[in-house]
Amino acid sequence: MLTKILFCLIAFPLLLGAQEIPRTVIAIYNKDVERNRVNTRLHQAAEMPCNHLGLIFEYYEVHEPMPDLKNRSDVVGVICWLVGKPELPRTQAIKFFEWSIEALDLGKKYLVMGEPYFLEENLELPLKRLNVFWEKLGLRSTGQWVDDTFQSRLRRIEPQFTGFERDYPSVTPGFLNMYPVSDHVHCLLKALAEGTGEFVSCLVTFSDTGGYVADGYGIYYLFEKGKDTRKWYLNPFLYFAQVFGTDFIPKLDTTTLAGRRIYYSHIDGDGWNNETEIREFPARTISAIVVYDKILKGYPDLPVTVAPIGADIDSAWVAKRDSQEIARKMFALPNVEVSSHTFTHPFDWGFFKDYREQDEVPYLHLYPNGSWLGGGLVSRVSQYFYGSGDTIEEEQVKDLKPGQKTFDEDYTVPRAFALKPFDLDLEVAGSVDLINTLSDEKKVVLYQWSGDCEPFYEALAAVKKLDILNINGGDSRFDNVYSSYAWVAPLGRQVNGLRQVYASNSNENLYTDLWTTNFFGFNLLPQTFKNTESPIRIRPINLYYHVYSAQKNASLKALQQNLEYILTQEVIPIKASQFPDLVMGFYEAKIEKKGKDLWGISGRRSLQTVRFDQGALLGVDDQRSQGVIGHRHYQGSLYVSLDAAVDEAVIAIKRDLAHDRNYSLIQSKWQISHLNRDQEKMTVQATGFGDGEMAWNVPKDGQYVVTTDQGTHLLVTSKNRQIKFVIQESALNPITIEIKKGEL
Repeated sequence: MLTKILFCLIAFPLLLGAQEIPRTVIAIYNKDVERNRVNTRLHQAAEMPCNHLGLIFEYYEVHEPMPDLKNRSDVVGVICWLVGKPELPRTQAIKFFEWSIEALDLGKKYLVMGEPYFLEENLELPLKRLNVFWEKLGLRSTGQWVDDTFQSRLRRIEPQFTGFERDYPSVTPGFLNMYPVSDHVHCLLKALAEGTGEFVSCLVTFSDTGGYVADGYGIYYLFEKGKDTRKWYLNPFLYFAQVFGTDFIPKLDTTTLAGRRIYYSHIDGDGWNNETEIREFPARTISAIVVYDKILKGYPDLPVTVAPIGADIDSAWVAKRDSQEIARKMFALPNVEVSSHTFTHPFDWGFFKDYREQDEVPYLHLYPNGSWLGGGLVSRVSQYFYGSGDTIEEEQVKDLKPGQKTFDEDYTVPRAFALKPFDLDLEVAGSVDLINTLSDEKKVVLYQWSGDCEPFYEALAAVKKLDILNINGGDSRFDNVYSSYAWVAPLGRQVNGLRQVYASNSNENLYTDLWTTNFFGFNLLPQTFKNTESPIRIRPINLYYHVYSAQKNASLKALQQNLEYILTQEVIPIKASQFPDLVMGFYEAKIEKKGKDLWGISGRRSLQTVRFDQGALLGVDDQRSQGVIGHRHYQGSLYVSLDAAVDEAVIAIKRDLAHDRNYSLIQSKWQISHLNRDQEKMTVQATGFGDGEMAWNVPKDGQYVVTTDQGTHLLVTSKNRQIKFVIQESALNPITIEIKKGEL
């Protein structure tokens, strides 16, 4: 109690001046070239490293009105990345120009990447007026465009920022002639005249007010022969940190809990009723049974979330004899969480946004399980009576004319099952209600998107109405095939104020060319695990796959190899539903600076880790902190673990590594909360999967007794004031752990 009173007396004067840390970046793109937000350079390349730095993107299309920033204390800056020249009416273009100047005047950082729109030819304004904007970034434009770049050579002034994943080519893109007019400008990449070495232009800069990256000098993008290539020239982590000033503020971290890398797993129900080719099972055994036997029961210490497709387990649709019974057996396992993977499995959600039955009629004869107008020839005949004589043949799907109702070119039908016309209520609430009947104790807590995983607003709203979370999409990979951070997706996407949370890794569908070949391909997944862990941790480990992985020997072995690899890693296994809740905490939480080296964190939901980059020489002041259970140094950063039992945490940072002679968590395989400690002992609550491996800082060296309310008694000897131990009992329900100095 005395400690809490002292904390309040110390902190109270500082609380009066608490200031929220702005984390929102206004992200501006051009729809004339990039047809939607998911396909923008911003979403595909820039948003993930900015998420890693604690930043949140708020998207605006350059043709639409920009937000009023006067009362937007949450906005730290703007990133304008235009691909191609947007066709704006002059009055609108000038409004955008004036808004950009106002943003800088309001103290918002401004980063220009891609097409430099503020040119004389675009706005028909004199160069002197245009330079009002550029000079606020510490630059000045001559208005001249340099096309003959073979007469220039590049000089990297601060090499750590450029040549990150790819060196600049010998022949570089044309650029606008820009030169610095402020001592605060860091010109990271210069163009110099070949032969004389005279200055020609600044191509990559940052300053106190923002930054500039000449088009073609930030990232390499190429789409050729159906293949998309991406490589960063810039180091986006270092560069965006400088532009938006994130180095010395806390980051809400979605990769780590209790000092360990997060592991979670979820299964989409596709292939539930496929007959397995695994010979040890009787003929006609469905793949769901193999998943139950080989995976769910075979790895009981690893939690997994299982999401059937409603149609697959509904006897009125396509369920087989064992379809529901195996779902019941799965849901009864203690390591299994219940989810839904839709009812009819839409492949292209956009097809159903403004759905009319007649839009789907031309495709009904292509459904292998029949349709509400019958199947095959029957459906073709029925179409005439339905009012539509047109049918779409499989080879025509990719060649539909503009304006025709079409869908993702990877599929020949817009969804997997069509025994009834599309019904959003059935798709969301109907699937959840059906799956809920298969378990007495567990209910659906998660909705896993299908197909292209781009749900429209009404679909997201239908899930939110049920008060369940959602996940899927993103398709992140980082391996020797997709060898760039630009293939690692951000945390999610926003649709009119609602958020979709992306899965952290791609599933086996992308490794097997949409389940058509290379059925062993999923064994590449550990490359992504490794590349997103080192040299910096940017992703949890997510094992995401379909039931059809149990159909073939090669795919099942690849899946098992991934599981065996995961067992060798230092992870904290959590239920899949916790991850989207944790991500929502990233978006919703507030960070407040309450004083020198004193930070308040509130509204964080399941997010319990705050990261301080450049933190190798930083420590945590336990006496001034509140709701902090421990910390760990890793990769030059300080990871601080928060107590889920404390709604508003306060982190006090100190500029030394001196031991506070207190109990504090280093790392744990179980989630830790409800910390209560003094110099004599400490107690916590713990929940988790498998054995309870953990390490703690302790007040001084000696012997410590570890006990639980389930009967465990351990005697542990500390080394360098640290203890490590393993509790071998179940913590699926919370258990209490006590640590104190002494002997058994």
